[in-house]
Amino acid sequence: RGEYNMYYEFKSPLTVQLEITSECNHCCIHCYNYWRTGSSNKATLNETQLYKIMRNLKNSEVVQMTITGGEPMIYPNLLIKGLELANNFNIKCSVNSNLTLVTTEIARAIKKNNSGVLTSILSHNPKKHDELTNSKGSHNRLVKGLKLLLKTGVPVSVNMVVMQQNLNEVYETGKSMRELGVKNFSSTKVCPSL
Repeated sequence: RGEYNMYYEFKSPLTVQLEITSECNHCCIHCYNYWRTGSSNKATLNETQLYKIMRNLKNSEVVQMTITGGEPMIYPNLLIKGLELANNFNIKCSVNSNLTLVTTEIARAIKKNNSGVLTSILSHNPKKHDELTNSKGSHNRLVKGLKLLLKTGVPVSVNMVVMQQNLNEVYETGKSMRELGVKNFSSTKVCPSL
């Protein structure tokens, strides 16, 4: 009757996050992955599982995905395969990473497969950042990875997770990212996990 219904039901989500591994090389104080410490079971997909999931996402008409973890760059071959499958299946893809394990091969694969990256920084101050990630040298490795991605032409967005320990450093951290050439900087407050 010519009526317009502004609400639609979708057969599946339009966007998804695919955690290829729960392993991470950091132990950030705010991390929601409770299994990151101790002898907890860690899980990582294999290529067969990845292909099956990606095929299901394609068949479900998912249009956008984020490859995440843990730290997806711990398994570069799996990450690159995921990027290639997403590109081949016409699924817009991005990577969520702490950037401390970026290599030229990974940077080129991200660029080649029309993807971008989201990373987190916790402070412009290397010592403070390293304290909050519980990983010595993590700030310097992040900056090195960031520079490599920008040099390769990969779009990078940086988010600062804000908590009591770094609350007064948002402006300086954003300024330091801009000086490196980052065009997209945001900050979000930490959301405690139950």
